[in-house]
Amino acid sequence: MTQLDVLSNPAPAIPAIRGGADNHGANTVADYLDVAVAPYIPAGLISRDALDNIRGIAEVLPGALTDFFGFECPLGTDEATADFLVCARSSEGGRDVLTGQRPGREIPAALRRHPVWRRILAFAKDWNTVESPLYEGIHNMWIEFDVDGPPPSIPIPSVFVGSKTLRSMAPASEPALCRPTASGLPDGRCRCCSAARWMRQSGGRSRAASIFCLRAPISFRSA
Repeated sequence: MTQLDVLSNPAPAIPAIRGGADNHGANTVADYLDVAVAPYIPAGLISRDALDNIRGIAEVLPGALTDFFGFECPLGTDEATADFLVCARSSEGGRDVLTGQRPGREIPAALRRHPVWRRILAFAKDWNTVESPLYEGIHNMWIEFDVDGPPPSIPIPSVFVGSKTLRSMAPASEPALCRPTASGLPDGRCRCCSAARWMRQSGGRSRAASIFCLRAPISFRSA
């Protein structure tokens, strides 16, 4: 599917409006949407209903998780819908949020109990371990949500990781997210890194497909 990626940097200072029950009034990504996106995005690109659905996901994500988020809008259709993605960068503290190192900015407990989120957070723990090759080798994690309607109470994302190198990572220490067991892909590849660990950006969806991004903003999909 042809797509248009619309990326946005949130405003640097957003007043605390409301947060999840775990975070005691801290900013959420939804607060960024309310201030930096909702007043300006054309309804012909992302409808009000679609934006409300995205907001339902954004309001469970701590604002400190990301300083860079975006939307994936399908082209060649009259539907003004979009998927939603946020970037957790090690340099901006996103990795610390995923590993619970930012008190009051944690991933909500309900998400932490879900099996998919547990794998994501286990990967983040490896990523945040100084002795791990991931600590220096991975500079960001993109967390993407397919938005087909009102979100479930526990939104389940796909994950893509960005590497600082194009060389293959040593297979001796398999990250927690990169387990091919029951991956659902035809050849048993893991959803996180697939066969392309040497790619600049690689990952997968909950659907039977993979995406490899060699250099933004160009991406290649394999169905």
